[in-house]
Amino acid sequence: MTQKTTLKTRPSSATRAPTARPMAEFTLPGAILDITDDLMSTESLLATAIAAVGTESVDAEDVQITLVIVRTRLRATMKRLRALGS
Repeated sequence: MTQKTTLKTRPSSATRAPTARPMAEFTLPGAILDITDDLMSTESLLATAIAAVGTESVDAEDVQITLVIVRTRLRATMKRLRALGS
């Protein structure tokens, strides 16, 4: 499997909603663990995109799409953190 194929497959699974449960159903420790899990997954996706940039066989558009997904997931996670604080 090439890097290009990896990038095309990963974003589709990464676009899932960070959580399907409403915030009201979370306990604080559970919410923090869930957010941490989402951040770790997002970091992994970002690491894949960074590694792919250095290869010849990667499509720049695939990397750009991956980075947009990473940004979207980080923004969603920040919103969840703000909601925990209020």
